[in-house]
Amino acid sequence: LLFLGLGLAFGATQNAHASCLQKGGDKGALKEAEFHPENNDTIPLLYWLEGVSTCYNRVPMPAGYEVIEAHIENHPSRGTVSQIDKNVFKYTKNSGHLGMDHYSVRVCAKKRFGTTGCTLIRYNMNSIMGKQGQMERPV
Repeated sequence: LLFLGLGLAFGATQNAHASCLQKGGDKGALKEAEFHPENNDTIPLLYWLEGVSTCYNRVPMPAGYEVIEAHIENHPSRGTVSQIDKNVFKYTKNSGHLGMDHYSVRVCAKKRFGTTGCTLIRYNMNSIMGKQGQMERPV
């Protein structure tokens, strides 16, 4: 099963087709079993911003884990990111930017039975828009 909290993203839409969609990590769709902060690893996530400039990214946290700390480790170069809650980050692309941008969040969590660790989540934000405001979907 896909971890539903992983794909939770809200976009400030400009039309009915605008969206901020999570497309899975470099390994494809990230499954709950693949995300374990005690492994102290790095997880890439890919989002498509279609006709929106802002995306809210919630830190994916499987059942049985509690976020101890989450903070921005690397800021994007073609936009801004701010932490708006313990586990929610707001990405806003620069005006007119189309293409890739990246930022990273370090998440430290505690497992139910006391094991702790930190994972680096790399958010890859791809802004795309077609001609005359029509969205282009990647092939």
